[in-house]
Amino acid sequence: MRIVAFSTLFPPNVVGGAEKTVELLALGLAGQGAEVHVVTTDPEEDRSQREGSLHVHRVRLRNLYWPHPRTIRRPAWQRALWHVRDIHNAPMGRVADQLLDEIRPDVVLTFNIQGFSTAVWGAAFRHRQPLVHVIQDYWLLCPRTTMFKDGRNCGPSCASCRLLTLPRRRLTDRIDAVVGISRAVLEQHKAEGLFARVPVQRVIHNARGMATRRRDGEEARRGGPLRIGFFGRVSREKGFEFLLDELAAMDQEDWILLVGGRCPPGYVADLRRRRSLDRVSFLGFVDPESFFDRIDLLVVPSLWREPFGSVAIEAMGSGTPVIVSARGGLPEVVGDIGGGLVFDPGEPGSLRQRLSPFVRAPGLTSSLRLEMLGRTRHFTVQRQVASYVRLLDEVLATRAPPPAAGEGV
Repeated sequence: MRIVAFSTLFPPNVVGGAEKTVELLALGLAGQGAEVHVVTTDPEEDRSQREGSLHVHRVRLRNLYWPHPRTIRRPAWQRALWHVRDIHNAPMGRVADQLLDEIRPDVVLTFNIQGFSTAVWGAAFRHRQPLVHVIQDYWLLCPRTTMFKDGRNCGPSCASCRLLTLPRRRLTDRIDAVVGISRAVLEQHKAEGLFARVPVQRVIHNARGMATRRRDGEEARRGGPLRIGFFGRVSREKGFEFLLDELAAMDQEDWILLVGGRCPPGYVADLRRRRSLDRVSFLGFVDPESFFDRIDLLVVPSLWREPFGSVAIEAMGSGTPVIVSARGGLPEVVGDIGGGLVFDPGEPGSLRQRLSPFVRAPGLTSSLRLEMLGRTRHFTVQRQVASYVRLLDEVLATRAPPPAAGEGV
């Protein structure tokens, strides 16, 4: 099977977990004997090369500027023009046309396609190639991809987002199959009328290649305060300031907060002017495994509807208990074991209620480690790859022409 996968970013260009997920899946499919071509955007030039078992085609982004990572705040007019061009980026569509004509895949997979735009879908339609779209964010509903504005989640998309995304919404019914990386993200799109006529719809959770392991010193926890961890992008929608507020209300309890991840310039200084951060340590960029070894539990307090939440899987892979917000796909990560590990950010004191038993008896975290490790079996690369192989086989069988009269099936 020859597969072409379009993804806005691909390692080494990484800003989040989505790009790592695409890489793991592409390598897994190649390991099953598929010929896998990854097409991704590049800030500088067009180039194609063999990278291990994958064929990687890096395409210069034909737009006003390269937006990754978002370290430069562009003027509003530039951002607006960028998004207008991204409604249907014809030059990127022509590049996709050329690549599909050269590669002639059996099936096309699209992941995040911001920058490519749905012009790549048009290229697949013109080549009459089966098309599977994997929903990793809310780009089809919101140009900012988050559906989060002014500290709140958008219910249905706002009027401006509906206007900017109308052309891409109309194309979704022409796709052969759609995959949500969580049931929550798939249902959010269906609630707004997208993918209504798509015959094959699946939920396939992301995988992580981090092997499960026993933590150093797990038999006897060191004394001292409960070590709470926050890991990832430090921002309002990720719930960081919400977490600080909840912990501030527990100032009589014995805890410390360790923060792994880069902060926007000046953000920590601004926080210090507004809050007491005496028990908060900002570690900057740190290796995930070493970070999880330094904490007793991880809190994922997202206020926006996280499409999935791979950081929680990585933590569980080290046996670290996680407490997640009831937003987006996060509750699906903890699954059946999540009764006492899911809180509602809209319910006052919900997070404090979940944290208090662990603060008062930090040793409770040890009792959850085996459950955490067991839950990660659902997120293996092998399981994810097998699910996609079955899906692609089904799509190809559906698109295959019926046998001629008198021919065997």
